[in-house]
Amino acid sequence: MKIIMETLPHVTQIYGACGNYWVDEYGTIQIRVSETGNDDFNWLVFLHEAIVQKLCAHKNIKATDKEHLLAAGIEKIMASLLDIDWKKYDNTINEL
Repeated sequence: MKIIMETLPHVTQIYGACGNYWVDEYGTIQIRVSETGNDDFNWLVFLHEAIVQKLCAHKNIKATDKEHLLAAGIEKIMASLLDIDWKKYDNTINEL
């Protein structure tokens, strides 16, 4: 398995969301997240996208609210474990 995770300017995101993933023609999982200026925040978005990708691949489905809500729950737990202020994180993401 190969996963490539990169940050990029938010204005270059395809769907306007702060994270996006796809599997390329070589089977590599590509994850792109909007640069927040904070490595911990970027990592949380990567985590969210990786969880959604795995759930969808496992179920052979496209992402729904259910997968995103599950990923957000895990993301919030990790933020707590990393002593990240969720409100500050959430505001940063929403202001992109």
